[in-house]
Amino acid sequence: PTIISFRVGLPMISKRLFALVTSATIAGLVYFLFDRYAVTGVGYSVADSTTSLFTWLRARWLVSSPYGHDFPHAWLVPWISVAMTVWMLPRLRAARSQPSWMGFGAVLMALLVLWVAARAQQPRLAGLAFILMVWGIPYHLFGWGVARLMMAPCAFLIFTFPFDLLENTMQRLRHGAAVVSSGLLSGFGVPTRLDDTTTIRLLTDPERVLALSSQAGGVGSLMYLMAAAYLVSWFLQRRLGHLAVLVAATPVVVVLANTARTLLQAMGALLGGPRGEHILGGAPSFY
Repeated sequence: PTIISFRVGLPMISKRLFALVTSATIAGLVYFLFDRYAVTGVGYSVADSTTSLFTWLRARWLVSSPYGHDFPHAWLVPWISVAMTVWMLPRLRAARSQPSWMGFGAVLMALLVLWVAARAQQPRLAGLAFILMVWGIPYHLFGWGVARLMMAPCAFLIFTFPFDLLENTMQRLRHGAAVVSSGLLSGFGVPTRLDDTTTIRLLTDPERVLALSSQAGGVGSLMYLMAAAYLVSWFLQRRLGHLAVLVAATPVVVVLANTARTLLQAMGALLGGPRGEHILGGAPSFY
């Protein structure tokens, strides 16, 4: 019986070992491809040049980097994507089917996009190629059922991108919040004046200025809230249309949150001076 059990168990061990080695090999090849041939530079300095998409992303996640921005959520996004995949493992196993040549086409498309990104020096386009590659490989190996489930965790990786190009949009949103906040404060009997697009001065105390900071209304905050909305919608198993509406409504939420934060900041300044303003109007009140 021991020999029979050994002979029966050996093929199972061989299959699992083969799957593990194959997965590690594919992951290594994808990492090598996007580490060596994805981008041509971190910025405008030759000393900072790199061919790695991952190095380029890290340089933009770090606020201390010369090219960095405030994206505190970006470090967690890949791990959350992995956690989403692990959460769905039973459903992924049940959805496995025959290999799909459509998935192979997606992999070829990812390679084409990567080539265009490298030639055009567009790292964000290389990031989209990486997402398409990560989605296309399981699509090719396990069929459409697995690919459909993998859309959510793969698409979530887009929140690792630095969307600093939206800073002008966020400036307009902060200005809108400043206008609404100033009008509400005046309606509550606290006369105010807009000094500039994002600064409100309390006329009862001309030295007191309320500023809508970029830390509480910048691109990083917008992407953080969009990522949170995406996760909540996915966890509640909403349809794609509901998810899109929820994510698209996030800028409106940013304006409302900034308005509420400014009102709390003014209340703290009137009741407790600078200390009260700091306590009630800090960045945590925005979230």
